Amino acid sequence: MAEKRVYIVATLVDNRKEHSVELQKVLAEFTHVFVCRQGCPYPDGKHGLMTYVAETTEEELRNLLDKLNATPGVRAEAWPVGVAPAAYRA
Repeated sequence: MAEKRVYIVATLVDNRKEHSVELQKVLAEFTHVFVCRQGCPYPDGKHGLMTYVAETTEEELRNLLDKLNATPGVRAEAWPVGVAPAAYRA
């Protein structure tokens, strides 16, 4: 079984009113990996920034990023936090 790690995932959404439905469909496929999720609209009202804490394997993270980046108006990136989940569980 592949090792799970903790990642910070960020998405920037252009024209969020137009693209939010497609984005939510992708996120719904991966709800099992999200530990935390937050979002905020840009002051211009057209863009949105969402950040997530995800606990997942590298393969599943790549799958998530591929699907997010294939979604119109969405750009996504991720960074490992540097701690494997087993390291902080008692």
